[in-house]
Amino acid sequence: MELDFLTIANLFRSPLFLFKIALLVIMALFIIFTIVIFTQVSVMNKIITHAQASGILKLIAILNIIFAISLFVMALVIL
Repeated sequence: MELDFLTIANLFRSPLFLFKIALLVIMALFIIFTIVIFTQVSVMNKIITHAQASGILKLIAILNIIFAISLFVMALVIL
């Protein structure tokens, strides 16, 4: 199979390719959103001191970041 400029240009104009790029951009924005959520949880934990609840909320925020990053990497590999 020979790749030339027209083949590559047609690939970039494909609706499926544009959908994949848009999906990866949305997932990257979700990672940024989860980092903002983690920052907000950390600030909230400094203001409200409840040992058990703050630990659980911080753990959930960290798990959310891990999930978002792993989802992005999986999508990057699959797409």
